[in-house]
Amino acid sequence: MGIVVSQQSKKTNKKQIALNKLWRLVQNKRKSNERLELELDRLISAFHDRIIPVEKEILNPKRIVLLERLIVFFSRKSLANWHRDQLADWIKELLEQVAIVDAETAVKLSQEYNQVVANHMGLSVEEMMEEFEQQQSEFEQVMEQATEAAFEAQRQKDTNFHKNASEKPDCQPDMFGFDDLKEKCQGNSDSVEGGGDQEDYDARSMYDRFEHQEKLDSKWLRTMFRKIAQALHPDKEPDSERKDIKKEIMAKLLDARDQEDIVTIVELYSEHVVAGDFSVDDQDAGKLQRLLEQQLENIEFQREALITKSPLHEFVFDHFYENTKQKRESNLKRYIGEIREQAETTAEMAVMLRNLKNLKEVLTLRYDAARSRMFEDIDFHFDY
Repeated sequence: MGIVVSQQSKKTNKKQIALNKLWRLVQNKRKSNERLELELDRLISAFHDRIIPVEKEILNPKRIVLLERLIVFFSRKSLANWHRDQLADWIKELLEQVAIVDAETAVKLSQEYNQVVANHMGLSVEEMMEEFEQQQSEFEQVMEQATEAAFEAQRQKDTNFHKNASEKPDCQPDMFGFDDLKEKCQGNSDSVEGGGDQEDYDARSMYDRFEHQEKLDSKWLRTMFRKIAQALHPDKEPDSERKDIKKEIMAKLLDARDQEDIVTIVELYSEHVVAGDFSVDDQDAGKLQRLLEQQLENIEFQREALITKSPLHEFVFDHFYENTKQKRESNLKRYIGEIREQAETTAEMAVMLRNLKNLKEVLTLRYDAARSRMFEDIDFHFDY
């Protein structure tokens, strides 16, 4: 289906072309997200079926030997504080890797490590954990205060920006007349045209921009939604099978409303109410364009949410995901080969760490590498 802008003129024809281009882009991005979600699930399954067994058989035993040796070293009194910090980071890193494959062994090693740390501090494990929790609580409190101060400064900046704007309360009616929706009342401020502080305008907060987004409250949209709902109302369907189908489609429609998914609403309208192209007048075409642009932004956020759904989702995306099945398979095979190489390197490291001198040399290398990464990150942010 396409979008047709009524009252055609040269200007509206250009608007129609732009709308259809944007419409196709949103559809393609949605399909891309659906494929991404499907492929991430498949990669996670492949990770469990193909990667973890190899890690468990070949690499994890080597990690456990190295981890046990590092835990013993942690109690040595001749280590400097920075040595111990680097060692703690290394132990934590290995514990996380072991836990992915063998959670039971990781818990056991964590308990051993906690006991060694507590002994070094001259505390019981319980006392150590209480002290850590108190430090964490104090840190979180400081961060919360700093964050609130930053938000307050931004809110004050926004208030100063809008102090001369005329703001009128705008009570939005129930979008579609459904009882499950509550009336929302919010203020709108006129857009700034000329004048004003451009720096303040550019620095508007994210929540302020969202507040001024186009809403699904236009008359033609409410009318369209009601027509879809009437066509799909399950209670008006005598056939039980079709009634169940309509319930599913109605749920999809309500979800689209909640997600402000204009594409799905229009597609359902064209499928179940008026077949063919979707017609919109010139005035509402601008609103439809803004809604589509907002949905395009939401789709980008949804893509990030799919990737960061869990640490494992991020891991398989970073290590295995590609646009083609062949490349994804190649990445899986490459990773299995790297597991075998890493097992050899880990075993060699455990053999080398037979004395404190060798350990300190390795910790120095890790410390230097960490500092280099830190300075690279600082340079990147300054360049950005």
